[in-house]
Amino acid sequence: MGSASARVEGASAQAGSASARADGVSARAGSASARAGSASAQAGSASAQAGSASARVDGVSARAGSASAQAGSASARVDGVSARAGSASARVDGVSARAGSASARVGSVSARAGSASARAGSASARAGSVNARVEGASARVGSVFAQEDGLCAKHEVYPTKRSSICPSGIPK
Repeated sequence: MGSASARVEGASAQAGSASARADGVSARAGSASARAGSASAQAGSASAQAGSASARVDGVSARAGSASAQAGSASARVDGVSARAGSASARVDGVSARAGSASARVGSVSARAGSASARAGSASARAGSVNARVEGASARVGSVFAQEDGLCAKHEVYPTKRSSICPSGIPK
């Protein structure tokens, strides 16, 4: 009986040793589980940090979008100013075109006045030619008178013939 009891105790001791080993394995498994939990916690922290960084990137993107919207508004204002400047330029071109038309009309009036001056000059030239002709005729008449006076002078010695040569003369 004692020997059987000793065997039972030996078996119990072995069973306890196996249990201790199992506990050791369990403790190791628990430690591994704790490490895994710590790794999970660290992964969660990293995820949280990544989410914060993502939120910051979204904030920057939102600011960039706002800046783009403001730039678009400024561009629209510049286009509006350009359109107004184009309209002003068109008005200036219109005024220039009208001024050019007025200048052309003035030039046409000047050309007409010049033509009238040329005609007046031509008329003056013709009048001068007529005057020259009249003066030529006067010279010829004077020459005739001179010739008549000469004839009268030549025939002064013949009083009887002077009246026939110089009808207006009075015989001496």
